[in-house]
Amino acid sequence: MLLSLILVSGGSVVHAQEATVVPDTVYVSFTNSGALPSMVYGTAFEDYMAVSTFNETSLKCMWAPAGNTGSHQLMKNYQNKFKSGKSFKDIMKFSATPTVKDGVKLQLVETALQDALDCYRSVTELYESPVVYKLSKEATATLERTIPVTRAELTITPRDTVRFYGDPNPVYSLADFTIEGLAAGPAIEARWGVKGSELPEDHPAWDLEAYYIGQAMANYILTLSPKKIILGGGVMHQKQLFPMIHKYTQEFLNGYIQKEEVTTDKIKDYIVYPELGDNAGVVGALALAMSVVK
Repeated sequence: MLLSLILVSGGSVVHAQEATVVPDTVYVSFTNSGALPSMVYGTAFEDYMAVSTFNETSLKCMWAPAGNTGSHQLMKNYQNKFKSGKSFKDIMKFSATPTVKDGVKLQLVETALQDALDCYRSVTELYESPVVYKLSKEATATLERTIPVTRAELTITPRDTVRFYGDPNPVYSLADFTIEGLAAGPAIEARWGVKGSELPEDHPAWDLEAYYIGQAMANYILTLSPKKIILGGGVMHQKQLFPMIHKYTQEFLNGYIQKEEVTTDKIKDYIVYPELGDNAGVVGALALAMSVVK
């Protein structure tokens, strides 16, 4: 509705009040056109909306001409279309954190409607007068829908394995999740298809190896508080591992242990390679035996 006032005196305009535009209103709500597809727990809003079944029949739009306080007119599906680059995900949100028990509520966002929708007089002709979009005020209006949420299997896997919610669990033994099962020579060969000795020093296998060993070091430090940690064995022949192990150990401890042996570069003298190399076990056993004989 357009209101204007122009005062004329002696053929000249002496005052003009700017035109006041009273907009028409479109009230938006959901239709109840069937149940919404379920989602797996942990699915992000954007991912759910990317595969959602929403279409032009999913919204109920009621037309209210300016100044109309009575009944509203149901609009046809083509009369409200998304602006370029906009879609249903721009006018909806999850109302809370999804749970398997209660599902999740999908709500319309009133403040987003104006920026996302255009009103059309016909299939191709835009409505020329201003239109305001609001959520429906009808007592029976549906302003949120419930999405069922299904359980996601808890999956514990090595870091280099790409997996998704809902994938079936592989068969693992308990040994697969010990430091031996994750980081020993046979584990490296099983994961990469070749022996560790055949892998180049810059292969991503060694970063993963250091990641696993760093976790173990942090656990040993927190549990046993050793004066020094000596790492031997065939895998530790890869001397490039030690700086990475030091880094990951410090990351996992995250400053919890306030000792310079583990918080500074002195960690290189705290977690070390055996000075006797592969002979450390044998020589250590002989030394222990000699101490008993004496």
